[in-house]
Amino acid sequence: MTITGIRKFTRNQPFKSFRLTLTNGEEFDIRHPDMIMAGSGMVYLQRPGRRTQDEEADVVHASMLHVLKIEYLTEVAAPPVDRSTV
Repeated sequence: MTITGIRKFTRNQPFKSFRLTLTNGEEFDIRHPDMIMAGSGMVYLQRPGRRTQDEEADVVHASMLHVLKIEYLTEVAAPPVDRSTV
């Protein structure tokens, strides 16, 4: 994967969530473009999670060589609501 390839996913308008898989099997669901940054042969990924204002974000960095694949996430639609029972 190249920096250009990752930037293509992060700059889509409108943004569409995607999953990035590393060679060690770790997967990162990127649900906002601010959760990932690619540059200088590295990719920086933010793990979502609760944190206080004083805590830093949990950021993982990996070499671009370890990016195995990127795929769009399939958003699951909510089931239809039966309004006749409401």
